Amino acid sequence: MLRGIHKKMIVVKTPPASPFECAYFILKNNAPEETREDKHAMLHEAQRILSENQPDRAPSRSRVSTTHARSFGFLLFLLGFLSGALLFCLLWATL
Repeated sequence: MLRGIHKKMIVVKTPPASPFECAYFILKNNAPEETREDKHAMLHEAQRILSENQPDRAPSRSRVSTTHARSFGFLLFLLGFLSGALLFCLLWATL
């Protein structure tokens, strides 16, 4: 929430591909006077901050690779279960 009447704010609309609709930037009260008056510099800085903090779009994983990962995980689980059962049987036989 904005309070006070002396706050300067910039609203930057983002491109349609962005996950954000718009970004709000509020200028500090103790900012130098030349920064407060130069609207072009303020807008340029806001767009720079937005471009630096844009989430990278990770390539979507295909269904095939997900299926392989699940089957590999199940194989590791089964291998661990069987080795544990073998160890239990060996310990049981020695007693």
